[in-house]
Amino acid sequence: MQFSAVIGQAALKEQLIREINSEKISHAKLFAGKNGHGSLAMALAYSKYLLCDNKQETDSCGSCHSCKQMSDFVHPDVHFVFPVVLLNHPLSSAYLTEWRKQLKTNPYFDLLDWTNIIDTKERKPVIGTQESVDIHKKLSLMSYQGNYKVMIIWCADEMNPTCSNKLLKILEEPPPKTLIILVTEQPQKLLPTIKSRTQVIIIPRISQEDLSTYLCKENSIEERIAQTIAGFSDGNFIRALE
Repeated sequence: MQFSAVIGQAALKEQLIREINSEKISHAKLFAGKNGHGSLAMALAYSKYLLCDNKQETDSCGSCHSCKQMSDFVHPDVHFVFPVVLLNHPLSSAYLTEWRKQLKTNPYFDLLDWTNIIDTKERKPVIGTQESVDIHKKLSLMSYQGNYKVMIIWCADEMNPTCSNKLLKILEEPPPKTLIILVTEQPQKLLPTIKSRTQVIIIPRISQEDLSTYLCKENSIEERIAQTIAGFSDGNFIRALE
């Protein structure tokens, strides 16, 4: 996922690229915004640019070894945590095949979409206690490729209290060259102490013009119809698709 694949958000992309190139990278970030605004997509693009071996002025190169691994979401130094149905399996790692398939298909999806993929009974998924142990284990490992270790926690507001408290300890004393990205639609549900230890990045709604242009280009619909859909969706790509 490159920045070019993230719909709109030009100013935010420039800000994030400047930050990486200035080497002033916070060890923990909170990407707060609707899933349909591209919060997860932006986290993926940011991680890909950070780890790219041949950074371009406006995007990752897309062709180095790291970028190719990121394109398939198999980079050994990038880890994913997301809600799961604990009765099926308590760890995100058990669902990586489904997770990678969804990211390749469309990184703009919400928790209901994900629940429908992993559980036919549509039980509520959470990020549980056992996950916190796995998070600590993965972040304590040495980097495979000598660059940053990245942990993307999607729907971070679904962490249970035990997981939240264990994550807080990592945020207080992070391993060197570690980046933790929390992605959430509901930052108010996170522990205040977690939020205070992260750099908050607000992912705004997609502008009507950017969304309309994307719908015309990628879905081959008339400009008039695309503008109508973009207007009703309030800058939310998931809503626009619906």
